[in-house]
Amino acid sequence: MDNIRSKAIVAVKDWGQWKAIIRHKALYMLMIPGILYLLINNYIPMFGIIIAFKNFNYTKGFLGSEWVYFNNFKYLFATGDAFIMTRNTLGYNAVFIIVNLFLSLAMALLLNEVRQNFAKRFYQTTLLLPFFLSMVVVAYLVYALLNPASGLVNMSILKPLGIEPVSWYLETKYWPYILVIANAWKGVGYGGVIYIAAITGIDTDIMRLQR
Repeated sequence: MDNIRSKAIVAVKDWGQWKAIIRHKALYMLMIPGILYLLINNYIPMFGIIIAFKNFNYTKGFLGSEWVYFNNFKYLFATGDAFIMTRNTLGYNAVFIIVNLFLSLAMALLLNEVRQNFAKRFYQTTLLLPFFLSMVVVAYLVYALLNPASGLVNMSILKPLGIEPVSWYLETKYWPYILVIANAWKGVGYGGVIYIAAITGIDTDIMRLQR
């Protein structure tokens, strides 16, 4: 008897959940584009990580190449480059987090001071657009700016000033700045929108009481 009662309770709960889904079907339909974007852009490409466990051959492709399992990792960590790559990865990510956090907060505070709704929406949309660009597109934009022969920086800024063109891609000293600036340009808009949403959610009465 208890078993039948528990099954009935579970069935009622399941039916209640389905009723809730049917009632809010419009909201679930709004989730579909975001879920598809997440799957196509973030999860399906992860299938390509199997190349790390293969002896990659261009003629056979990464599916037809021979499996070598962890031999690639053994070779990598047997060299001194593994420490340099790990250090650079951790260092760059720490700088990205700090710089993007500071700029996102500053942007959110500045946007919060904009009183005209149209201007605020325009700025938010404009600053958020780079977040949706692929890193491949960002790389092409950076190349268009820093190309030594025809880049905008060399040809339109440095040359009129009488400064010799700079080989941005060949000089390692410039790359920390290039990577940090490009990453900030792409990600700060999204962070700023998140923070301004948090700021606008604060009760203004509390702010007045603190003053």
